[in-house]
Amino acid sequence: HSNGAIIARASRPEVGWLSRRSKEDENMIQVIINACNGTLTTNYIHGETNSNRLLILHAGRHDAAIENYAKYYTDRDVQFMDLPDIHAISRSARMFLATNPAQCENWFSQLTSKQWLHNLSLLITAASRVVANVDQHNRPVLVHCSDGRDHTPQIITLAEIMLDSYYRTINGFQILVQREWIQFGHKFGDRCGHGVD
Repeated sequence: HSNGAIIARASRPEVGWLSRRSKEDENMIQVIINACNGTLTTNYIHGETNSNRLLILHAGRHDAAIENYAKYYTDRDVQFMDLPDIHAISRSARMFLATNPAQCENWFSQLTSKQWLHNLSLLITAASRVVANVDQHNRPVLVHCSDGRDHTPQIITLAEIMLDSYYRTINGFQILVQREWIQFGHKFGDRCGHGVD
């Protein structure tokens, strides 16, 4: 971003062997913070200066294990977005696609009962949280989900489309799909039901 804030991605960070601290993960977090240090404009949140305070945005539900490992990271906040797992999203999408508005007199209530709109709302809320922190609060953001290949690219792609009009063009969108989905190994075959990856 022009203010120096970055959007980074990862799979779910893990604790080390025997539930010990993972120095590698801690070092990675510090590298992200240091990369932004000195390039970010100062911002005040709740009366505190947070010019390089990293936001770790976990796509899933609240998890005590994530909070436990995060306590070892300095200059960071953790937020949970409570997105359902990818299997619940897939079920919701299949039920949505099976609903035919021409054959259903209460189509909107059927649509609502499938949780599809709710799931989309959660996803857009997560992307909006990234945008607000990067663009308005000048904070670097690390987005992660369980393996970094499902909700992570969804959130980052939507956030980048919101942040930069270039990604709303055909060429820009192609770059996003290549960079955030293909290069990170999204399981298109498994997720879209088109056979082998």
